[in-house]
Amino acid sequence: MDEYLEANNTKGDYSRVSNRWMSFEELGKNLTSQFENEKFLVEHNIEKKEVGMLKSAAFNIIKIKDSSEVAADNRYLIRGLPRWIKAEKKDVLKIGNIEDVDEKIKDPDERDREWQHTKASQVINIIKKLENLSNRIKDQEDPLNRLSEALGKLKHEDLDVNQLEQMKILDVKKAFKLCREIENTNNELKSFFYELQKDTKNYKEKLKKKFNNKV
Repeated sequence: MDEYLEANNTKGDYSRVSNRWMSFEELGKNLTSQFENEKFLVEHNIEKKEVGMLKSAAFNIIKIKDSSEVAADNRYLIRGLPRWIKAEKKDVLKIGNIEDVDEKIKDPDERDREWQHTKASQVINIIKKLENLSNRIKDQEDPLNRLSEALGKLKHEDLDVNQLEQMKILDVKKAFKLCREIENTNNELKSFFYELQKDTKNYKEKLKKKFNNKV
């Protein structure tokens, strides 16, 4: 917070950020506290030299007075920063590179009004792009994640031979039925993925029909 105030030439004026406390809390929790975490830096492809500019990006997001186009509150935007960095870091850096208003404007209130008028929309437009991109990536990753989870559960230690041998006969019958259902679903999915690999033209329509019939 102190760094933010100093960057905006309002050092020590905490009244200016009285309605942004939660945004700074989210920033510390979700991003700045992670900058010393080597694993986080690697996973998000962050270089040490980019940390300062990523902070500037966060400050510009916090600075927006009206974020209603993209979120109910700025703190929700700050929560999205790690996801956006992972999706398209260069666009997050663009937010950090948005310059402040002319240094000739000395009055803090006037500087803020000018920034909101000339710079805030630039930040919001980049945020819209990042949110759309990260949502598309999530939609693409979700099926793979669900399949990985399903495989992990099927390989769980509770399903080893020693555990299975202790099952009640009635439960064995139920388990067999479940295995048949798993096998059928697996065969359906394999069929669709096979068509996807071949780039079959009508696979999307078939996929929609399959799931619409299950609703």
